[in-house]
Parts: sequence; structure tokens; C-alpha cells
Amino acid sequence: MHKKLIIFITALSSICLAVALPLIAKGDNDYNISDIAMTPGADPSQLNLTWHSGNATAGTACEMKIAKRLFNFRGAKKYFPFFPPGSRTIEGIWASAGIDENGNADYYCKVTVDGLKQGEYAYKLADGAGNWSDSFDYTARDHKKFGFLYVADSQIGASGPKSLSGSQDLKPVIKTYYKTNATPSDDTIEAYIRAGNPSATEEEIAALLAAFVADKVTGVYNVFYDEYKKESFATDLANLKLLDATLAENLLALIEARTAEQQAASENDTEGWATTVGLMTDMFPRASFMISGGDQVELMNAEWEYTGFFTPYELTSIPVAPTYASHDRALNFEYHFNLPNESEEYGQDSNGVGDYYFTHGNALFMVLNMDVTNNLFPRGAPPPPPPGGGGPPTDSDGDGVLDTDDDCPDTPENTFVDENGCPLPDDEDYDGDGVLNGVDQCDNTPAGYDVNANGCPYNDVDSDGIPDEIDRCNNTYGDLTVDEDGCADCGYLETDDELRAWLEELENEGDLDEFKASLDEHEAFIEEAITANPQAKWKIVVWHYSIYSAAMHSTDDQSEGIRYLFTPMLEDLDIDVVLMGHDHAYTKTYQMLGNEPQLDQMVTQSGKVINPTGILYLTASSSSGSKYYDLNCNIGDETSDSAVYYNYAAVYYEDIPTFTYFDVDDNTLKFKTFSYSLVEEEESGTSEYVPVLIDEYAMEKKPPRWKKGWWGWCR
Repeated sequence: MHKKLIIFITALSSICLAVALPLIAKGDNDYNISDIAMTPGADPSQLNLTWHSGNATAGTACEMKIAKRLFNFRGAKKYFPFFPPGSRTIEGIWASAGIDENGNADYYCKVTVDGLKQGEYAYKLADGAGNWSDSFDYTARDHKKFGFLYVADSQIGASGPKSLSGSQDLKPVIKTYYKTNATPSDDTIEAYIRAGNPSATEEEIAALLAAFVADKVTGVYNVFYDEYKKESFATDLANLKLLDATLAENLLALIEARTAEQQAASENDTEGWATTVGLMTDMFPRASFMISGGDQVELMNAEWEYTGFFTPYELTSIPVAPTYASHDRALNFEYHFNLPNESEEYGQDSNGVGDYYFTHGNALFMVLNMDVTNNLFPRGAPPPPPPGGGGPPTDSDGDGVLDTDDDCPDTPENTFVDENGCPLPDDEDYDGDGVLNGVDQCDNTPAGYDVNANGCPYNDVDSDGIPDEIDRCNNTYGDLTVDEDGCADCGYLETDDELRAWLEELENEGDLDEFKASLDEHEAFIEEAITANPQAKWKIVVWHYSIYSAAMHSTDDQSEGIRYLFTPMLEDLDIDVVLMGHDHAYTKTYQMLGNEPQLDQMVTQSGKVINPTGILYLTASSSSGSKYYDLNCNIGDETSDSAVYYNYAAVYYEDIPTFTYFDVDDNTLKFKTFSYSLVEEEESGTSEYVPVLIDEYAMEKKPPRWKKGWWGWCR
């Protein structure tokens, strides 16, 4: 009888729910909410949110409702209003985010939710006009054993022209102008314009020619974007008063066309980013949060690119800890992210972004605004030879001809030169490919190979002028001078002695004072974060600029400065892992100590490193596919000296997005890194992305064994 009563009550409850839920679920979904951003809270009991709306008024209250889900039956997630007794409202204040890409006022709200316990939650957001969003999901997961995702450089919009001077029809013109440091003849400019954009109309050519001669192209672009920050697309032509009115109209039309290209590129990159986010969250649904290693967008002021970044629906359910970087350097970053434990003293820049940290379980995550530090480095100073004299000969102007053989030692950057280091005459054909030097963008292509209108081989994957079929080093990036085999002279890769001598000289002359002061700020921040969290067993630091990587940024002056001046402090504070981005080529070091790989580690049969010494440095590649970098010098060539110089544990440089998943518990930290491929099913005609494991690593901290003694019986 008792059993039948239970069945009857259950059935009756189901009928009531079936009738009530559709009525309860009704609501006003005419809301205006966008760019929902979850970031980790200071600890797992907290969650930070930011969202945008055009319906708000600055200074008024914004609201969020959140409740722990009582039921997990199918369809329950649609009926968030059914649980008002268990919900609570968190209030914030609407603030102005300026003007969006459509010229409309935009506002943002930031709130922090606390008191979260392990379990599933539902939340919804108000738009500032009394309308509520649909409900979204969030799961507060176990923090004793947890996982997190790591990506970098989604850089939405990076596949586009980036700027007017970077667009395909203007690039050759601008490049010619700056490499000769003089205005070429009208005929030469016109030839470049036509080569860069054969489909250009006569009106476009006339406008570009006039603008170029007047040296106003880049200036007009800057004026346009300065105005865009304030007035969206409604650029006032009066601000172009230095130009002829007709020319200004033509240029503005061209700029708007390039902006349309940039928006189209953003849509394409958003699709790649969404694919990565969807794949990795589907593979690892129990990930507690995601860390983004910086450069979330390409154009720091372009709101449409931030909208692209927040497009994946999965980001409404998983927090993202962002890293501030060069392409994020604008107020828009603060408009979108609510950072936990953000320092008002350390790492602060003019936009108010500072270092921040958060904890999860026994791990402490410290995210540094290293962009401030990099801007203080005295770039451009060539390293002196190592102490005691000697060292490789120098090439002061970087034209590929050593100073001892250079008859023109002050050649402007990116100038094509002859064997004596002097600029090539525009009206000659240096490499004999049928394209005059004034138009030839690849002055070193061997004779007998087909070239395009710009004088470059049709098949040249690394754009070094050497056709792929004879290129022994197919990974040299464009600015390197290569030999007839397509390989670069890697002599510019300084030895440790040279770098240390250079930095010591800069330090003695006081040139590094500001740079070191900024590093001291980061050190103070890390020390305070560790002191505030003494229980943290795993200490993970995140910043954007890679100091150990295999691509073109690995020898940047500021990277070398950080590598030699900052890493000793990290080692003293027992940092375990440093996560980086920026170089768009996946690179994993060995355990590093004193700038040397620590190859003598205790390793289990399965490959796990036990009680590792030193720090592991990990550089992520692009997570959206918007931009990739070629490897530095000839690292892919095992016969090159650089293969020894860059003694890395793993390098992956295919043009495919990557992501990494970390597993963390009390004693073990391990990760796996994936790319993915598109697999097509011939029978069904469908296709799907399939993850491909490219690297993995594990380390374990084991407590010291008790020595045998009279207390052994206690164990």
C-alpha cells in the first residue's frame, strides 16, 4: 500500500509539473544583452561576471539572478523561474562602454557572486530596461581534483588587413616609400599600385597616387580610427582638412571598404575560435575554467571583435581568465573582463589593468600584465661581443651584408641591396626574373622559375623568395636574409655569453632601470599572492610574451631581458609552470633552471617527472587559426646551429589551432595538447572535427619518505 501511494504521488507531481511548467516558463525575452563574460572568482566559491547592453543608463543598478538547480530532469533547465525561493539577486552598477560599432551607446555591468558550493546553477541577467535574459548554466566543480583549459591568441580579426597600410593594394606602395625613405616617381608608384591590386579602378589609382605623394595615407587611417573610437563610422570629413575634398572622399570610401574586410575576417576567425571552444569543451566537459594567454582580439578598439570572442555559447558556462597583451591594450579590455584580486599597485597601465590572481584547490594562478614591462625595454641596442673579444661579425643595418663588407652601412630597414650592401636601382633587374627591382618584392629568386607580378615565386610557403621545390628551409620568415638553399644565417642568434654581456652593459649604463623596476613590481605581486595563499602546492604564472619559444619573437630584446633578469626570481619562489602565448607556435621546454634545460630528472616508466627541478615553460599556438608564425631561423633544419640553440622538448608549428587541458590534484599536474583535423564521411557526406594529440606531460610532487627509526611503527 505504501509503495502504491508513492507511485500515485509521483505520478500526480509529474502531471502538475507538466501543466505548470509551460506557464511558469513564459517570460519577456525581448532583451538586449551581449558579450557575456564569466571570469574565475578569487576562489572556487566566487564567480565574476560582466555583460553588455544598449538599454541601460550609466549609474543605475544592474541585476543578476542565480539559483542552485534542485532538479536535473530533462527540460528542467528551461524552467528557471520555477525556483524563485532558491534564487538570489546580485546588483551592480551600469557603466558606459562608449559607442559600439553601429554608433549606439553601449553599457557594461560587473558583479561578483559568492557563497557558491559544488553543484549546478542557473542564472539570468537583466538588460537595464526591466527585461531578463533566458537562463544560462554554470557548474561549480570539485576543486580538490580539477581540470582547466589553456589557449592563447584567438586574436579575432588577425586574418584581415589589420590596417590600411597593411591592405593588399597599399602594402607595396608603403613598403617602397619607407624602404627608400624618399618619394618614388609617379610611374613607379603607379606600377606598385597596379601590381598590388590589378583590379583597381582609375579613380582608386588616382586617389592612392595623390595620397601617397602627399604622404597622407597612414595619417588618414589614424584619423579615421581616432574618430571611430568616438563616433563610430560617422567620420567627419572636416578632420581630413589637410587633403583635397575629393581625395578625402575616395580615401574614406577605401578605408570603409578595408574596415568591411576586417569585419569579414573577424567573422571568419570567430568561426575558427568557436570550433576550438566547442571541441575542447565537448572533450573536457568537467573543466572548471579556461585561461586565455592574451591577444583576445586584433584591433583593441573594435567592439565587433570582442563580440566575436564571446560568440561561442559555451562561454556562458565556463569562466575565462584573460591575459592582457599588446592587442588588448585599450579600455575595451576593462569593459569586458571582471578580474579577481586585481592589483591597484602592481602591473598597472594607463587603462587601469593590473596583475591579478585567483586560487582553485591547491593551485595558485598569477596573471601578469607584462605588456607594461615590455614597453620599457630599450629596444634596438645590438649586443656587444662576449667578454674577452671575438664573437661573430656584426650587420648594423640588418641588410644581410656584414659591416666589414658593407659599402652602405646605414641602409634603411627592408631595403633590397646588392652584394656590397647598397640599395638596388629601381630600373634594373637584380635577380634576372623579368621584374624590375622597383617592383620586385623578392629580389633573390633564382632565374628560370615562374614568378608573379611582384617578382615572387608562385610556390613559396615561407615567402623568402626561394621556390619550395629547392628550398631546404621552408620555415624562414620573410625578413630573414637567406642563401640559395632558402636557409638563413643564424649568426644573429646570440649565445648566452653575448646576451648576458649585453644586458650587463645596459644595466651598468642605467638603461634598464625602468625595465627592472617594472619586473620588481611583478615580483612584489607574486610574493604577496604566495604569502596570502601559503597552502598553494602548485604555483602557476601566466603572461603573454613568450621567452622560450621557437618562432620569430623568441629573440625579441624584451623577451631576452625577461629571460635573464626575471626567471631567477621565479626559480627562487618555486614557480612550477609558466604559460605564455604571442609566438603562435606551440613550444614546450624541458624543466629549466638557470636558463639551462634540466635533463637529469627522475622519470617513471610512464614518463612522469617526479619532484622536478626548475620550471616548465609552455607557449601556446593560435587557438582560432587567425594568425601563425614561422619558426625562427632554421629550427626545422637539423643541420642548423639553431637546432642546438633551441633545445626544446616539443615544437608544433602546423597551421592548425591548438589547445591544452590540464589535470591537477594534490600531488600531480599533467596536461595534454591537441590540434584537430576535419574528417569527412564519404557515405553520409558529413564531416566532423577530430582531435589529434600532439604532446603530453606529467609531473608529480611526492613527499619525502620517512626515514626508518623507532617511530616507524607509527606509519
